[in-house]
Amino acid sequence: MAQVKEKKLSPKQAVDEAFRHFKELYECDILSHLLLEGLRYDETRNLWEVTIGFDIGREKIVGGPLSFAEKKLEPIREFRVIRLNAEDGAFIGLDHV
Repeated sequence: MAQVKEKKLSPKQAVDEAFRHFKELYECDILSHLLLEGLRYDETRNLWEVTIGFDIGREKIVGGPLSFAEKKLEPIREFRVIRLNAEDGAFIGLDHV
C-alpha cells in the first residue's frame, strides 16, 4: 500500500513561499496591487496551489452603451496560480488563469 505524504508547509508558509517565487519570476515587470486570491491544498498530489492577483497597468471602460452613468476606467486584473511542493515549498509550476 502506498504511503501518503503529509504536508509540512502551513497555509501561511505556502502563501509566503508563493509570493517569494512570484516576485522572483516577475522581478522586471511593473505589477501593482498584489493580492492573495485563493489557496488550495491538493492532497492527491501533495501540493499547494496559491492564486495571486495583480494589476499590470491595463484598464477597461466600465459602463454599458445604454448607461446614463459616466463611463470610467477600471484596472484589468491578472491571475496566476503558483503550485508548490507541500513538503518543502519548492516551485513546481505557474499557470495563467
